[in-house]
Amino acid sequence: MKAKEDRPLGGLVLLGGLGLLAFAPAPASHDSEHTESPPDGLSEQERDVLALARMLASETSDEKARVVIGWITLSAARTWRMSVYRLLTGKSGQFGPQKFFFSDGSKEIRYASTAKRATPETLRIARGLLDGSIQPPERVERTHPTAYVELSKASKKLGPDGKPLQPEYTAEKILGKQQSYGGIVGRIHNWFLYAKGAPHIDSIDEASQV
Repeated sequence: MKAKEDRPLGGLVLLGGLGLLAFAPAPASHDSEHTESPPDGLSEQERDVLALARMLASETSDEKARVVIGWITLSAARTWRMSVYRLLTGKSGQFGPQKFFFSDGSKEIRYASTAKRATPETLRIARGLLDGSIQPPERVERTHPTAYVELSKASKKLGPDGKPLQPEYTAEKILGKQQSYGGIVGRIHNWFLYAKGAPHIDSIDEASQV
């Protein structure tokens, strides 16, 4: 049986043949961020893998942080009883920045960015998190964080409203988020992890490395 021709779709190469459907990253353009829909023909599971892989590629290059924030993201989707794809793409169903603008000028703040295309590494981690073969560190499972924020400067990219697509998060803002997210239970470099009901800390230096 002759395999179908591989076709590039939305930053992926759709691989057909022998009744199987798989995907792999297509060569990225010089512009590393993209607003686009997922390729046609993906199953719900494949869309979840792709959405999570794009989120991991967009949020951080740190492998340990990818595992932890990916695990928290899956927990959030399960808690809210929605697919990972729906959680990450919001009402539009399109991949793109966390602050997403519709054609009419309205916007929504999604759970996280999915603007960057998936890589072989983020696809591997996404699949492992979804099938349970990849687990976070023991401390993360024990404290069960439900939110995360990165200590970072504002994004240089601006939205149609003239404001950064990602706001600055200072140490003061990181600590202030405890009012809504719960106490900080750990950190991975510049990523801070929060858990509902956990005691608050007074300085980011008190956060234990995961």
